[in-house]
Amino acid sequence: MNIDDLLLCPICQNIPIHERERFLDELKIKTKTFKKGEWIAQQGDTVNALYVLLKGSVKAEMFSESGTILNIETIHAPQPLAPAFLFAENNRFPVDVVALEDVEIILISKESIIKQLAQNETFLHGFMTFNSNRVHFLSERLKLLSTKTIKGKLAQYILTRTSNM
Repeated sequence: MNIDDLLLCPICQNIPIHERERFLDELKIKTKTFKKGEWIAQQGDTVNALYVLLKGSVKAEMFSESGTILNIETIHAPQPLAPAFLFAENNRFPVDVVALEDVEIILISKESIIKQLAQNETFLHGFMTFNSNRVHFLSERLKLLSTKTIKGKLAQYILTRTSNM
């Protein structure tokens, strides 16, 4: 695993070149690998570190009340996994995360993240922007999932496309 790949992650990608070495040196990290089909996290697991997918892809899914599996999204490296939940009062994974192929994950300690948020304005901006964009994506996804009919989904799609013009 190449730790420099962390700098390709959206929350870290704008860190200036002259700050990158210090940034990486100050992080307290653990690395983990998972084989295809393995659970990385289960819905309800505590989020006590920032999980960053460095290699591979995962699926985020949850079980509905009717027992069906809702595929929330597929996430490709390099991306953080559930970063906003690191600081939530209920800091639990909202979904199951399963490896779609062999993956490598970096876990960055919460203390390291807090330190970087306090000291590094570029990292703070990247972290906040990523989380804000995720909230927007998930609210749109929820709208689509809550629409029951194909006609309703098509209408939602058309409205979304025309409002972006």
